[in-house]
Amino acid sequence: MLDKILTPVLEYAGKAIVKGATAAGKAIVDHFAKHGAKYAIGGGAAAVGGAAYVVGESVGHNKGKKEGTAEQAARDEKKMNDLHEQHESDRKRWNEEKQAYEDLLDEIDIK
Repeated sequence: MLDKILTPVLEYAGKAIVKGATAAGKAIVDHFAKHGAKYAIGGGAAAVGGAAYVVGESVGHNKGKKEGTAEQAARDEKKMNDLHEQHESDRKRWNEEKQAYEDLLDEIDIK
């Protein structure tokens, strides 16, 4: 039942989209036919400037990514070293506490 309702709606919508796309395409072609020379002259300069901007942005972006990655690696390495030092400190403290406990047990056994 739903397909019986949707089929005409989709056919109408499809025809409207094709008609709209055709009209838009025709308007674009007409516009470029009238003003094409302006775009050829001004657009060439804009294209060259735009290409230079894109290349410059690409180089800067890649350079920034590399620098950012190196900085992040340094931060990660520092964090791992800090965690390792903290673990070693805790391990040393635990061993001292364990030794103190064993010494206390030995003292109690002796008395």
